[in-house]
Amino acid sequence: MPDLSESLWRDWERGTTESGWSGGHLSRGRKPDIEFYQVHRYYQHVVMVKEIQWTAEGASLRVYDSNSPWLDREVVWHRREEMFSAFDVINGMPVPDPRAFVGVFLVDQDENERVLESLVSHYRQVCQSR
Repeated sequence: MPDLSESLWRDWERGTTESGWSGGHLSRGRKPDIEFYQVHRYYQHVVMVKEIQWTAEGASLRVYDSNSPWLDREVVWHRREEMFSAFDVINGMPVPDPRAFVGVFLVDQDENERVLESLVSHYRQVCQSR
């Protein structure tokens, strides 16, 4: 099972609250977010950051996307909202609004294996209990 003392997993079920673009609070749950996008065929879509450029509004992340390996794509960090958007990556996918903010899991290469093992462990337990 995931190590629940680590902040990454502590709020896995419960979720966290972030500041939304309107100034209000936005409830974000890692598990519900992943499962919501799984329904829309956007589960565990992985991109690899190649370059980060700081901008006045936040940052532009140039990413490799296996869905279009011949082009660089952009993921944007919005400093004011403290949220990511990935229109360049998800435009054309069956999601309700490709311009909406998205949940982003930033994983260091060294942590990737632990994250995947924890996800498998979690969902194996969920499937066995149903």
